[in-house]
Amino acid sequence: MKKLQVVSFLLIAAILFLAGCSGGKNTEESVETPEEGIEPAEEQTTDENGDGTRDEAVVVAEEFIDQLSDGQYEEATENFDETMAAQVGAEELQEIWGSLEEQLGDFIAFEYKETEEVEDHEVVLIKGVFNDADITFQVTVNENMEIAGFYMV
Repeated sequence: MKKLQVVSFLLIAAILFLAGCSGGKNTEESVETPEEGIEPAEEQTTDENGDGTRDEAVVVAEEFIDQLSDGQYEEATENFDETMAAQVGAEELQEIWGSLEEQLGDFIAFEYKETEEVEDHEVVLIKGVFNDADITFQVTVNENMEIAGFYMV
């Protein structure tokens, strides 16, 4: 039974990975914040145009993780782009989150780590803190501030 759960988790993670954006060159330096505290990032960052795209992407990603941790799976899917919406629904998110908590313990908090620009997407890395282990969430946000990918590393 445990083997089936692990295989299911890996399959779901693979689906989410495939729904994400493709790799590309990192054209900007990463923006990092100190790993102190467990609160959402307050630091203001901007992209080359100075328009705050990174800030917006971080807010989108943090709200998504908040919704998952609060069990608001339907709301979490509302900001998906077309590809993500077609591949991952609220039920799948609930299964993924449940599987994470089964394997890693209760969710405690999250902490913003950094944002990288990959092609025309912002890839937001967020440390997820669970009772038994930590995980890194990667939330890819497109130029329309829609979630274009989500997976765990």
